This record gives sequence, C-alpha cells and structure tokens, in this order.
Amino acid sequence: MGDARTPPDDGGLEHTTAVVGARLEAADRVLLCADFDGALTANEGRLPPVCRRQLEQLQATERMTVAVVSDRELVDLRSRVGLDDISYSGSDGVERHADGETQVHPRVHGVLDDTRRVRTALVDAYRTEMGLHVEDRGWSVTVHYGPADADRASELADEVAALVKHVGDERLDVVHENHAIDVRPTVEWDRGVCVETLVDDAPDDYLPVYLGAGETDRPAFQAVERHDGVSVGVDCEGAQTRLDGPKESVAFLRWLAESRGGQHRRDATTHRPHSA
Repeated sequence: MGDARTPPDDGGLEHTTAVVGARLEAADRVLLCADFDGALTANEGRLPPVCRRQLEQLQATERMTVAVVSDRELVDLRSRVGLDDISYSGSDGVERHADGETQVHPRVHGVLDDTRRVRTALVDAYRTEMGLHVEDRGWSVTVHYGPADADRASELADEVAALVKHVGDERLDVVHENHAIDVRPTVEWDRGVCVETLVDDAPDDYLPVYLGAGETDRPAFQAVERHDGVSVGVDCEGAQTRLDGPKESVAFLRWLAESRGGQHRRDATTHRPHSA
C-alpha cells in the first residue's frame, strides 16, 4: 500500500476498520498477526478473557489464520494465551510453534550460557533496588522499571549495556522501550522475518494484517506492507493506521470476526501457515 502513514491525530477504531474493511472486499482470507504485550494486553502479561474469546472465534473460521508474536519465551506465551489452534512466535521469532510442531533458531543454543550469566549479574546488581524487576524470559532477560525511575532510564540502559558488553556483546542485543530494557540473543531473525515466513507459506489470497505496539514491531509493519497488507499500531507510530490501546484492539477483533463471518467453522483440511 505504499509508504503512507496515518497522521498522529488520526486513527482510532473507526478509521482502522475503514482502512482494513476496504481491503477485505478484495481478500478471500485474512492472516492476522498480533503482538501479545501492548497490542492484546495492557503490558500486564494477562490476556483479557474477552480478547481470548475473540482470538478463538477468529481462528475457528475458515477465512482466518491467527498468529501471536511476543518477546516472551514460547512456553510462557502459549500458557498465557491458552489456545491450541493458533500459531505462536516466542522470543521475537527465535521459537516458533504451529500445527503441533516447535522450531528453535539454531544459533540461539550457543548464546544461552551468556544469557544466563547476564541474568544472574542483573539480579545481583538490582536485588535491592526498589521499583526494578529482572524478569527471566528463558531466551532473554528483561529489566522492568516504573515511572519513578523514568528519569534514570538512560543510565539504567547504559548499565545493562556495559554488563552485556562484559559478558559477550557480539552475541547479545540490548533493546530499550516501554519502561523495559531487554537483553536477547543476536540472531538474524526479527518480527518482520516471522511475518515474511507466514506470508510466504500462505496462499496468495491471504490479506496480512499486523497489530503491533512498539519499536520491535516496525519490521513486521514493513513486512506486511511489502505484501500489500495493513499495519496497525496500538498506541504507537510507524503503522498505516492506529488503535488507541488494547481495548480498541478487542473491539477491532470483534469487528473483524463479524466481517469475516465467524459462524463458518474451519474444517480439518483448511490450510494454515506453519510458522509464526
């Protein structure tokens, strides 16, 4: 759809449904990919029951394929979503699960020891720091900080980067966004590559739609646009249209289910992409 972007003061549910609705008229099927933290949840790590029901309804129709993407560990992501038939991409695509099969990026095994050492060092460094929390995400580590520490966010990011450099900076990346500092393996795989894999595996009549909520979603936005799809930012810029928070995401999912005829249930032979 080109490089057009929605102005910051535009967007919202009505605008987004109009943009996607115009594309649905020419699409027989939809490939819906959504970021878990931020797009589907309010950064609390808990999927609202109403959102789970909408995802389940969407995946149940023969006209839809649903994939959830996250920087969380795959096992954690699947347990939080709790749906068997959708596709999952954990650790930003390092781990992928679909159709009962799990794949792990081959390069990640060599950096697990580095990740564990960083995790131990961060826990030791911030054990007594009020307002800071070090989260073990299996393949990655995240330092969470609250509004009270926002003024020292850059300092925290520099501290984490220095520690990572000491352990093995060429094998680990540091990403800072949304009151969180992530340390993750350096692999030639991101959310854009995940989306490319899904789109390549899907029939030509799929319209790809991506819901993202942060900087790490930009490659996914670009990927769906390269395939003439629609990028939707949830409280973030860089997409073709915007939703105002996870509550509007749920409303959008409900609208999408109604638009695609959720009453038509998927049969056992319906094609689904194998990667997320």
